[in-house]
Amino acid sequence: MSSRLLANLSITTPASLGDDVELHELSRDGDSPNDRILSVVAVCRKNWRSDWPALGGTRCVPIDPAKGWDFIEREIRREAHELAFAMYLKNNFLRTSEKALSDRDVNRFGWQGAKGVVWIPLDPTLGKKQSLATFRTPARFMAHGRLVEHLGGDYVASKDAWVGARELMWIERTTSYTIGGGSKRDTGEATAEGVAEGMRAVWKYIEKKSLKGVPVMICGLGKVGLPLARILASRDGAALSFFDPALNEERDTKSHSNRLREHIAKEIALGAAVDVEGSAPSLDLLSRVPEKNFAGSDLEAIKSGAAILCCATDRVKWLLDPLDDGGTTRRRFEILTSLPAEKRPRVILGPANDQVPMGKDATERDALIAALTAAGILFVPDPAVSPGGVIAVSHELGVWKEALVNADARDIVHAGIDLLFRDAGSSVTTAQLVERFFEIAS
Repeated sequence: MSSRLLANLSITTPASLGDDVELHELSRDGDSPNDRILSVVAVCRKNWRSDWPALGGTRCVPIDPAKGWDFIEREIRREAHELAFAMYLKNNFLRTSEKALSDRDVNRFGWQGAKGVVWIPLDPTLGKKQSLATFRTPARFMAHGRLVEHLGGDYVASKDAWVGARELMWIERTTSYTIGGGSKRDTGEATAEGVAEGMRAVWKYIEKKSLKGVPVMICGLGKVGLPLARILASRDGAALSFFDPALNEERDTKSHSNRLREHIAKEIALGAAVDVEGSAPSLDLLSRVPEKNFAGSDLEAIKSGAAILCCATDRVKWLLDPLDDGGTTRRRFEILTSLPAEKRPRVILGPANDQVPMGKDATERDALIAALTAAGILFVPDPAVSPGGVIAVSHELGVWKEALVNADARDIVHAGIDLLFRDAGSSVTTAQLVERFFEIAS
């Protein structure tokens, strides 16, 4: 079967886009979107060592074939490149944060940085989720496994956006270089534990208070957003609001409760850890949140006036995304920084990995950081608070226990926040925080 499914595959090495990131690409031409395959693995060779492989999840990125093959290749390569460099920074920062803890002698986090990206055809008539359901086929992931195998162990693949236990299983049909199948809970839960702890620690530094009653807007209710909502509601008493574009689909034909139920069912099918033993299911939690707390648009979400804005989507450069703001197209950070002071978020913090570009092409990053700093909005670099997935799969190198994984995520993220804020005080700015992050992670 696999010989027919995986016929006519071609592996190439496209030119590097910089940052010491090496691209490897597997492709296959086809007369239909279902036949055409494109898979990229990017490996960051900066300060490369021979003792550990690179680790980074494999994610799916849906793009409409009508945009043309040149556009698709460019976008898939760019995403893989940017996230591989972000993983290099994340894994470096993770190691340094762990070393700051006392009595740590377990060497679990020697990973270097990499990322895998699989193109999924986006059919506008089906929408994003149905396109992913239709075209997320075994052949694509088995082909991706061939590419991972081609790298000979330099890269170890794991789960990420739209790649769960089922997809990892298909990857493992054609390569042995994977990790994540031994985790008993989805890695999004450990990521959410770290993000929640990051919020607590940052808020303590700048406001000297807990998160109880603090307005938090979570953009994205997926494998990280759902457990994050559960944690912040049950343990912290934060005042939560949400935005997810999928919840606005069929808004005119289905009730809010039905859309919530269907959305969560789809996320469970993808393996999201939406519940824990002894706690209320995520559906019960979200059903108790007033419908008015669910933003009807992306623009409404970022103008909600939340004190903490959390991007829990799979978007890179989220803060640079253009939005239609009353007939004028502006980037998200431009809209946020132009809001009245009382409507601006105090903190932007989340698991997106690359809301702010982390690579050497710093033109966009510098403008964004300068604007956030001038507006008094504190951005916490994503890799500092989102290592939970790496932590979760790394525990497979020993005995995997949920409580230990989640405790590790909390402890390591808290130690990392302490490193970022050390000697900075409550008046720290975005510019200072980002500079400190690069000093530690580079």
